[in-house]
Amino acid sequence: MKNSLFGLENLSGIPGTVGAGPIQNIGAYGEEISNYVKHVEVFNFADGNTEILNNKNCDFSYRGSFFKKNNHLFIKNIFFKLDKKFIPKNSYEDLRNFKFTKALEIRKKF
Repeated sequence: MKNSLFGLENLSGIPGTVGAGPIQNIGAYGEEISNYVKHVEVFNFADGNTEILNNKNCDFSYRGSFFKKNNHLFIKNIFFKLDKKFIPKNSYEDLRNFKFTKALEIRKKF
């Protein structure tokens, strides 16, 4: 938010940590975190190496990913591809009614 980048607004109400997001490919209101992940930096407990996996290598699926099956990896960093322009993703009626008013109010504080 400090950098005025957009894209993850629909996911903002999901409880948990950012690092856990790719494991389950969290999603809400028609958006999933995999839509925004550029690459993920992981630490491999098995061999002690750090690796960078691109979006394709994360093997994202509905509420799943490569990480769900490989618990020897620790997610250190996630690099997102975000937009500089706010484009509302309000395909759900609840979101159209809400019109992102609350999200915009919060963003104005930063």
